[in-house]
Amino acid sequence: MNVEEKVNKEILFVLRKIRDRELKTKKGAVIEYYTSNVLLAGEGYPLPSDEGKILEKLEEMGVLKIHNPGGTSDYV
Repeated sequence: MNVEEKVNKEILFVLRKIRDRELKTKKGAVIEYYTSNVLLAGEGYPLPSDEGKILEKLEEMGVLKIHNPGGTSDYV
């Protein structure tokens, strides 16, 4: 797997996590997104520190808006 494929899988992981939270959140409410210090094994799972970077990149691309950047909890 090349670097682009690895990053794309990690981005999909983050987007799926956001979608899961969206489906469980009241319409119009802020979607809470938490990163974990637990490392998941396998391809396509980003490091917790990379999840934040992916969220920032998605915001830069206009995909989402981070409401609490760098806070104790990250909200998207």
